[in-house]
Amino acid sequence: MSTKTNFKRIALVAVASLGLGVLSSVPSQAAVSSLSITVGANGTATTKVSDSSTAATIDVTYLKSAAMDTVAVSAVMKSAPTGAATISPTLMWNDSSTANPSRGQLTPGANASTGIIALKGNDTVTAGGAITISPVDTTSAAAAYVTGNFKVHLDTSTAGANTALTAGTYTITVIATPFNGGTVNSAGIVTKDVTYTVTTATDSSLTTSATYSTAVLSQGSADAGSTIDSTVAVLSTASATAAAVILVTLKNASNTAVAGMESVTVTTDLGNVGTGGSGAYGKSVTLQYSSTSLLVDIRPEGKAGVATIVVSTPTLTFPAKKVIFYSPEVASIKATKLLNTLGVGANPSSVLGVATDSSGNANASSTNAVFAYSSDTSVVSNYGTVCAYSSAFSGQVCSLTGVKEGTAKITLRDSSTVATSKVASTETIEVVVSAKTAATVKLAFDKATYLPNEKAYITITVLDAAGKSLPTQAASDFLAAGGITSNISFGNGSDTLTASNFATAQRNATAPLSVEPVKAYTVFMPAAGASAVTITAKGGTALPLAGQVTVTATATVTDSGAAALAAVNALATTVASLRTSLQH
Repeated sequence: MSTKTNFKRIALVAVASLGLGVLSSVPSQAAVSSLSITVGANGTATTKVSDSSTAATIDVTYLKSAAMDTVAVSAVMKSAPTGAATISPTLMWNDSSTANPSRGQLTPGANASTGIIALKGNDTVTAGGAITISPVDTTSAAAAYVTGNFKVHLDTSTAGANTALTAGTYTITVIATPFNGGTVNSAGIVTKDVTYTVTTATDSSLTTSATYSTAVLSQGSADAGSTIDSTVAVLSTASATAAAVILVTLKNASNTAVAGMESVTVTTDLGNVGTGGSGAYGKSVTLQYSSTSLLVDIRPEGKAGVATIVVSTPTLTFPAKKVIFYSPEVASIKATKLLNTLGVGANPSSVLGVATDSSGNANASSTNAVFAYSSDTSVVSNYGTVCAYSSAFSGQVCSLTGVKEGTAKITLRDSSTVATSKVASTETIEVVVSAKTAATVKLAFDKATYLPNEKAYITITVLDAAGKSLPTQAASDFLAAGGITSNISFGNGSDTLTASNFATAQRNATAPLSVEPVKAYTVFMPAAGASAVTITAKGGTALPLAGQVTVTATATVTDSGAAALAAVNALATTVASLRTSLQH
């Protein structure tokens, strides 16, 4: 049996089951001829959106010879992608020139699998799918061509529920059934296939986009919440606890994180990787992306070195991550002074110790890697005092306790006793303990020369009567009312300099660096070049009368362009003077 004959029989059965009412008392010469279906455009949709704007379009044309000649147009699904839900194709009037376009879309009745629309304007279609052909068009009995333009739409709303489309190709057969004088003409049935190409909606795509997807490294067992990788150095001792993690967030081209996207493969040449605290951990694991993010654990395995960790999906490879696994065995300690003048009592962050293993990897978290020893415990009491790790300094920071005025030398070791220590710092750090009182202040710029608009720092140092720096000072009126003034205004964004009451603090983690406690201000130099900027202040009531004097500091703003122009102008003046002399 041919496909065309099969469609004709299907159409006849559909017409019969829909209860198509027809009139048989018509002239025998009444007939529909030249019936044709032309596809204007095939349809497109996405797995989320199917609407009439991208529906397939068809034109149905026929030649009638009597008033009762008409054509019923219907559509049935021919094929769909594997696994697709049952979808009903729907016909919609598409052309205002079509007779009676207000009929619009027909919802299939309870016993109908498709909508049927009568093409001749005098006919009506009920919600149940029946066509009533009324002999009212008697004035149009003359032969004429009748044309109707339709949209063939994939209806994703079935029985009140939205039905998602499956990506792939749908084929819909449009059936035009002629009625000659109101009587169905099964031999004249015409069919035409239209296709719908359904693509995956971009915000539902499971393909990873390099533009929006991220993999961010953090130290510790939880994500740090940053958008950039942390510098990670962890103890190499084998552990079942994550020492670092990588938060993998996969997004598609619509910047949407979708559960069930591509799998994630993680490889490392040192340590072990995995997720969730359970399941397989190893040098290479493939993990399911079942949520909208994936937290990858990195565990030490007992070997020291620098690990290279690669995170990838089938379509994207992220830049490699680096994790330092350092040995607990300290091979060397470098000591650096953070604070020169100590006060009696506790002095936080006085000396920095950076402990490294035999490969030069810094101990970046252990609190028991560095211990401080004083050469004179009557001045500084530390002897085998543990130093705490500080991420701000990327090393172990030692707090020292001042006992009385004097000088002591600090050595750093790898153990709390000399007997058990194997490594000592090659540098010894000399510190001073002072119990003197404030006598005067000193103003200073951090440089002698600046460019126009360049950032500059002003510091105030509180000194004793011998001109030596004092330990950290609590807030007091070290300056007279008005604070610091300048002969030239500083630029926008500069700190206010008018405070007389302030405290000093060590500046070894932020600019300007200083091993002595200071009060620091940030200013921006004037825009004009070739000028001297002088700041002035007077000692305040916190100082003795002898210290309540005016102090100044001066810096120069230079502009290389202005200097060059001045030199050219000076040369031009000299040449003009010589020319005048020669002429006389």
